[in-house]
Amino acid sequence: MRLLALDIGDKRTGVSISDPTNTFAISYGVIVTGDKKELAAKVKNICEKENITKIVVGYPLKMDGTVGTRAKMIDEFISYLEFKTKLPVVRVDERLTTWEANNIIKQQGRKIKDKKKIIDKIAASVILQSYLDEL
Repeated sequence: MRLLALDIGDKRTGVSISDPTNTFAISYGVIVTGDKKELAAKVKNICEKENITKIVVGYPLKMDGTVGTRAKMIDEFISYLEFKTKLPVVRVDERLTTWEANNIIKQQGRKIKDKKKIIDKIAASVILQSYLDEL
């Protein structure tokens, strides 16, 4: 039972998967597309290839904990993703994950120009690791 996590953006979506024991989140990559149907198809392919049994999606609540426009858009995508993949999808509060991902990049000593290439997949790993830690 492996898990997959998504940090969904307008054009780039970070992807992370768990190790086979569901102990660690592993950065998987970034899907570059603004089309949600294409994104769902690519996620489905990864799920089939990696034997994923559950999807974890970063849920963009407002800082006060309320659901805003962005979270409602994610809700619509989650419904479509569940339909396409036939897998359960769990929402995980993603507030401050980009901030945490930026701190990880700084600790690794990465250059600023590299940041855009990796920030989304690191954020997806932060989301997944927080979910795994709660299990």
